[in-house]
Amino acid sequence: MISELPPDSPTDRLWNFNDEVNQNYMLYIPANQPVITATLTWKESAKAETFPVGKFRIDLPALDANGYVRLKDHRYFLRFQRTKERIEIALNRTSKALDLGRIMIQRSDWIHDGGPGKP
Repeated sequence: MISELPPDSPTDRLWNFNDEVNQNYMLYIPANQPVITATLTWKESAKAETFPVGKFRIDLPALDANGYVRLKDHRYFLRFQRTKERIEIALNRTSKALDLGRIMIQRSDWIHDGGPGKP
């Protein structure tokens, strides 16, 4: 469904989300792009320091088959969210979530442990 790429990997997209938008980031991906790569970053606010979450290979049909994204009108609805210190993929706050890893911000320090589906 999703795999973490090495830090030096090139990706097709760069996405940054912040807590000012309900701690989530939503977008639509055309159905003719079923597998994408993305660099994901996070920050507390629009003007805050940016922290890396990771680089990922994302298989949208596999996520759809498992209920993490939705295909509608030839587009995949993909939503990232922050729940406490976890970065996740989920349709909404009440649906099941796929864990991408943990971030901990402490005075400009960040820690990412685990990886997709790992603590």
